[in-house]
Formats: sequence, structure tokens, C-alpha cells
Amino acid sequence: MATMIINGKKMNVIQMNPEGKKTIVMIHGLFTSLSVYYFHIAPRLAKKYHVVLYDLSGHGLSESCEELLTPKNLSEDLVALMSALEIEKAHVVGYSFGGGVALYTAMHHPHLIERLALIDMPYLNEMEFALLSDAGANFDFETEIKKHTQSTSIKIPDQVSKRTMARLEKMFGDGKLEKTLVVSHQILAELSITELKMPTLLIYGKKSPYLETGKRLRKEIQGARLCICRGDHNIPVQSPLWIYAYLRLFYITATL
Repeated sequence: MATMIINGKKMNVIQMNPEGKKTIVMIHGLFTSLSVYYFHIAPRLAKKYHVVLYDLSGHGLSESCEELLTPKNLSEDLVALMSALEIEKAHVVGYSFGGGVALYTAMHHPHLIERLALIDMPYLNEMEFALLSDAGANFDFETEIKKHTQSTSIKIPDQVSKRTMARLEKMFGDGKLEKTLVVSHQILAELSITELKMPTLLIYGKKSPYLETGKRLRKEIQGARLCICRGDHNIPVQSPLWIYAYLRLFYITATL
């Protein structure tokens, strides 16, 4: 674990198996941290690959910033991080909102990404955006904690909940969360995803509210493969071994 200065902010970064010949950069989503990959998925991938995990700005142990956490702004952090680590090209994995960051980077900096994997990424149809926008306008952290516990059977300690709640209120107070979602939707809606040429893997939960996005992406991205596993939006926690297996097979075929 190391702290790096990326675009003027302190960023928490973990590298596993730095000697691996191929690099996989993994991006988490809003309200989570690199821990969604750290315990089950990343260590297994690191047996063969150089795996890079990092906390997005304002998440985990990374420093907050004043700018909106849009796919564009967070993509700039990803590009700067890869440059700082001297990574010329990598496989990139993005979960949930992090999938939007990965997709934006693939469209605007395709030379940096060899293969793209999107895990339960929302934001690409109006129905889902309306759902997310409404959730952002009425976001209640305590309610979301209860939903997460019910979905994953993981009890988050009260001390952690209170600390996280205070940080989120500071970062997304005064309507910033809703604005972040609106701007992010606009940015992603402008992407011409039919022009994306790189190999793309889509992993979605069978009960996810965003499964329709996965089906749409499979049709619009040339050669994209859609894998559906057990669970809802929280599949990195619910089905980590399935996700690892899908990713491993995806990257093995890259070497054939």
C-alpha cells in the first residue's frame, strides 16, 4: 500500500505482483473502495498478473477534491496514475460507476487499454438514469447501508458507517450527488460506443437493475461478450469467484 500524488491529490494505491508481464487496473464504484477487489478477486488474478488497485478521489484512503467525480475527471486521474506507474498499456476493469470511468477512458484514450471489462455498469439508458437520479436526490446513507447488508449479508460496523456517512455528506452535500449523476449521464450518453473496437467483457448480476445496460452494450460494442452471474448489483461481493473466473478466461484468451 502506498500514497501517491496524482493530479495534486493524495491517492491510495496497492500493487500486487509488480513483476507480472501484463497489468490489470481495477476501478471500484461510488461509495465503495478498492476493498471490493482486494480480498478475493485481485489476489487470485495477481498470481499471474500485475494488479493495480486504487481508491477513487474521496473514497477509501484517497484524498477528496472539490471537482465533481464525473467519468471525465476520474478518467484523468486514471491516465495520470498509469503514467506515474509507467504503465504503457493495461487491461482495465471497472465496477458500477467505475465502469463509466473505464468506458470513458477506453473511448478517449484507447491506446492505454488492451482489454476492457465492465462489471454491472449503469448509466446508459434513460430508465436507469431516472432511477439513479431519483436515488441521488433522495439518498439516505443509513437506508443504503441496510440494503447493502441485506444484499450481501455483510454487517458494516457502526463506527465505519458513521465515519463514511460524514465523509459522503461532505463530498456530496448541497445537491452535489444529484449533479454528479446528471453530468455523468450526459458525458456517457455522448460516447459513440458503437465505435469501440477493443475486446470487451460485460459481467452483470442476474437480478441487477442494470442488466438491460449489459444487454444493450453486448449489441452495440462489436464482439462484446456478456456473462450473467448470480446476484444483484453487489456481485463483486456476492459472486467474486465467478467474476474472477470470467476475468481469468478473458485474459487467457488475450495470450492465445
